[in-house]
Amino acid sequence: MQVAKTTEELQTMLLNIPREKRGFVPTMGALHPGHKSLITKAVNNGNQVIASVFVNRLQFNNTEDFNNYPKSPELDLQMLAEAGCEIVFMPEESDLFSTEQPLKKYNLGYLETTMEGKFRPGHFQGVAQVVHRLFTLTNPAMAYFGEKDFQQCMVIDKLIELEELGVKLVRCPIIREADGLAMSSRNKRLDAKSRILAAEIYRSLSRLRETILGGNSSEIMCQEEISRLESKAISVEYLQICREDSLEVASLIPPKPKGLRIFVAAYVGGIRLIDNLSVSNED
Repeated sequence: MQVAKTTEELQTMLLNIPREKRGFVPTMGALHPGHKSLITKAVNNGNQVIASVFVNRLQFNNTEDFNNYPKSPELDLQMLAEAGCEIVFMPEESDLFSTEQPLKKYNLGYLETTMEGKFRPGHFQGVAQVVHRLFTLTNPAMAYFGEKDFQQCMVIDKLIELEELGVKLVRCPIIREADGLAMSSRNKRLDAKSRILAAEIYRSLSRLRETILGGNSSEIMCQEEISRLESKAISVEYLQICREDSLEVASLIPPKPKGLRIFVAAYVGGIRLIDNLSVSNED
């Protein structure tokens, strides 16, 4: 596995990989088996994998969150090598952003006004900035993103469409711990008590899913789960059922639901976690 620290080094290494073979996995480091699954998927698709490790300041609307984001570069490199990654790009901020290259404004529409867009203003503009630059530098045929960040996947699809980037986005399923907690780099910041408590988020999603599939849905079921979580000292930012194709809130839920997904963001022990779960009678 080769490690590129500069854009010049990256371009030299990429000369040996035809574009049609390039599978790109962007990360912010602090890697876990969820990230590894993205690389495995790319390798299984016949890609030669390029991964990036870069904590993007622009997508943090909380300076403390940025400063406390976990970092483990040596362990990251070990996991990437074991997973079959061929090139790792670990740039400095100045390699991606400079005063000579002004920031763009992307027309992301409704995606910036709901859920993560609503509660993290500017977040998706920051995501689009860095992903656009990384796509330009790596020029991949395919890019792999996890569905834990489902709304982010939709943002990347929109970015690809707006900028005509010609990259195929491959969505990969959420990887969970044994108790259901969605794997996330932020889980490393949970203390022992909060880590146990965090599994309640997935339990709430599962209860909602079973209620909906059982045909017993009502307008107050989300509020009941919010109250249950908050009674356990979990602070909920949002918990809502949306259409997967648009992220519009599903005001009417049919007896045999299809194409719906439950989304949640909540604070456990001061750490913000997100998750989602598909709701479909075909699952």
